[in-house]
Amino acid sequence: MNVELEAGGRVLSISGTKEEDVNEELGAIKFSSHTSRSFQQKFTLDPLIDSSKMSANLDPEHGILVIRAPRKQQEIEDTKHIPITQFDQIEWEELISAESE
Repeated sequence: MNVELEAGGRVLSISGTKEEDVNEELGAIKFSSHTSRSFQQKFTLDPLIDSSKMSANLDPEHGILVIRAPRKQQEIEDTKHIPITQFDQIEWEELISAESE
């Protein structure tokens, strides 16, 4: 089995081929066959995927392909501390009366 992965832009392409030859003899009869299978699948990647850090592992015995696609490190924006103060009674009454008008 031959499997290839390509990531370009936001597209991940997976393609593969599997070829099998069978040769059997049943007495004077000889049987021979060749089978070839191929596939191709394309996926659109999330914009947050870091394609330069993708990796893949194949278990050829079971035909399982595991692809790891880590997300890009997001930059943390500067945060601002917002202080919370208490209203005094006059400010509170002014706010309530302004909202009810």
